[in-house]
Amino acid sequence: MHAMPFRLKAFSLVLIVAALLALSGCAKPGVKELRESRDAVRAARNWENDATVRNGAQWQMVFLEKVECPSRRDMMWTIQPPKELLDDKGRIVRHDIWFDGTWYTSDGRTWETFRDAEKKLPGKLAISCGDGPTLASDGHLFSDLDDIVRKGEIRPGPKMTENGFDCTWWDVADGPGAAPRYTVCINTLSHLPQVVRTREHGNEYTYTLSQWNTASVGLPPELSR
Repeated sequence: MHAMPFRLKAFSLVLIVAALLALSGCAKPGVKELRESRDAVRAARNWENDATVRNGAQWQMVFLEKVECPSRRDMMWTIQPPKELLDDKGRIVRHDIWFDGTWYTSDGRTWETFRDAEKKLPGKLAISCGDGPTLASDGHLFSDLDDIVRKGEIRPGPKMTENGFDCTWWDVADGPGAAPRYTVCINTLSHLPQVVRTREHGNEYTYTLSQWNTASVGLPPELSR
């Protein structure tokens, strides 16, 4: 006769503990802001992502990405090519365009075209719709946020104007007092990130994000004839 009330009490206790844990996570500084930003990023249909890496005192281009969901992406990045292809800066820009199911790829000299591109590169992998901007080596922005909420720390920084928009900087760290894994300046009104600074595998990167929900992808003249 007493087993059922005991079970109900135990179940209620579990619910209370779960609710307290959830509330404690939400109460951490910045959790609400970053979750809102992640939702805004995942809902975005268009963006431009200009990624640079620090090389001594200079910042060099890593890639320039434009996305127009659901089926268009323009990606340019620098690579270290064979010596015979080196330009006067010691590098070459590779260019790939996914455009409505067709994949165009260039080594800087000529274009190759793959009409049935989806068999080689699935559309989601190629386009990144629903995932948001690409990072150089750590996947996609905010893909680690759930782990950070459980074990890490989010610290508020200064309010600034970046890319013409007011935003607030947030340090995102793996644990309390740890150095930031990345720092992101989130737009005050749209919740979309404007600039992201990361340290990936010992390299410092800056991602300048723009044209949220307005960027468009077209074909260069030599491909649109």
